[in-house]
Amino acid sequence: MLISLLLIAIQLATIFSKGKELKATTYDVLGYYLYVPSFTIYDDCKDLGWYTELEKKYNLQGSDFYQARRAANGNHVFTYYGGLSLFYLPFFLLGHIIALLSNFPADGFSYPYQLCIFLSPLFYIIPAIFLLRKFLKHYYSDVAVAWSLILGLTATNFVQYATIDGNQTHAYLFVLYVLVLWYSRQWHLGPTLKNSFLLGLITGFAIFCRPTEAIMLFIPLLWISSGFNKWKFVKEDKRHIWLVIAGGTLALLPQFLYWQHATDQWIYDVGSKWYFLYPYFRVLFGWEKGWFIYTPATLLFVAGLWYMRGKVYRKSVLSFCLLNLWIIMAWSDWRYGGSYSCRALVQSYPVFILALSGLIASILQSRYRKILYVLVPILVFVNLFQHVQYNKTILHYRGMNKLYYQHVFLDLSPTPLDMSLMYSDLYLSNFEDYPVSENYKNTTAQKIQGENVFIRQEILQSGTKNEWAKIKLSVKAQKGFWNSNLVVETTTRATPLSFPLFNAISKEDKINTYEFFVKLDTTLEPNIIEIKVDQKAFIGTLEQWEIQVLKTSH
Repeated sequence: MLISLLLIAIQLATIFSKGKELKATTYDVLGYYLYVPSFTIYDDCKDLGWYTELEKKYNLQGSDFYQARRAANGNHVFTYYGGLSLFYLPFFLLGHIIALLSNFPADGFSYPYQLCIFLSPLFYIIPAIFLLRKFLKHYYSDVAVAWSLILGLTATNFVQYATIDGNQTHAYLFVLYVLVLWYSRQWHLGPTLKNSFLLGLITGFAIFCRPTEAIMLFIPLLWISSGFNKWKFVKEDKRHIWLVIAGGTLALLPQFLYWQHATDQWIYDVGSKWYFLYPYFRVLFGWEKGWFIYTPATLLFVAGLWYMRGKVYRKSVLSFCLLNLWIIMAWSDWRYGGSYSCRALVQSYPVFILALSGLIASILQSRYRKILYVLVPILVFVNLFQHVQYNKTILHYRGMNKLYYQHVFLDLSPTPLDMSLMYSDLYLSNFEDYPVSENYKNTTAQKIQGENVFIRQEILQSGTKNEWAKIKLSVKAQKGFWNSNLVVETTTRATPLSFPLFNAISKEDKINTYEFFVKLDTTLEPNIIEIKVDQKAFIGTLEQWEIQVLKTSH
């Protein structure tokens, strides 16, 4: 119940903070959602002539229209599979009714649709959490299950992908993983034709949402049967096999029909690439968005795989989790776009939580159980704090690194110098202890007008190689704030430094401060620092600046 209340509170806070600017159907979500208005309102999924005006009106993404491409026959074909559109459909219809009864345009994208689609994940997620709890209690005590759910759902990136980014695939697929666990157990307790069909239907529907979820089938396949020979039973009664196939085919049939309608082909390659022999282990350990780095509670997920001895699900869960991790790490776009930690694993958390429960149960029965009273609150606090940082873009959705993360850890008010570390590894520790070079004090910085060059500063020769310049600028951009960078060039640096004007602590049409270090070799002469803006369309002013050359070698 507390987990559900937390998710509801985050969702409502987001709605109130964004107001009428709320947009659920953007970027990847737009790709999944396009099926719904195409078939229900516009009766056009081939030409998509209706989309251009709506993009201009609502600014749904503001970038290239990658959600559809041209097929060989000239028609548009959606890049994404259509399974999520069925999850969206009831809430789209509710939004449509509200729009028709109000002054909002009934066009599929006005505020009632955005609000209803945005809220939709919780209507699936909350019942699924209660069903997962009921499932886990068949194997573990209520206390162990409670600790496992708290740790697995509030100390991980599940919070982000069940609420603010809940309209992506992960929240909806989470529900399907709960269902496949539930019906796998039900079938093995007493196999029925109905449950065979449902297992096929659930797996097919998961593939309809995201093709790689086909590995879900390993869960019922490798589940151990108690009291009877499963494979002998299935061999003697093949109706179960045919019903699994029928259920999966039925779930995927709408996708096949759509491809035939749009491309004249029953199967269409939407394009993906994997490197199974060379997986990207940085998905787990990398400072960009590593699963173990940003959500360390997931280390306990993996540890739990060793605590399933004697359980009927041990072989299926172990095989699924290891194979799932390998597939996720092998995808060519290992960053998975913008995300907090590794979002591609969120949907499979019900399976990982089943493994985690064994570890938690073991700890509760040991003398180390008091560790949970300290460890779990710490992990939950750090995760929720980082959840806030991520939504303020302090934890960047794509550009994180070790040095920057260390400087912004548990900090909601990073400095301009902290922000520079996202783009540069130049940082002088204890810089306050170093004196300012006397050679610099006799020089004057210049502002060059008309070239978008803010400063061209000559640093006098001092005979040392390792001196540093600490640079501070205050800039106000009237135009070009969102796509312009400060570019820093020096005589001795082959590659210029580049710092976006927009960052987590900067504001449009305000005076913003930028601060960073540059390493110098002042044995050379002349040694020139030049700072400019990389966009010709930029219009703005340099309000103040300060360059300090610090003597770090004597």
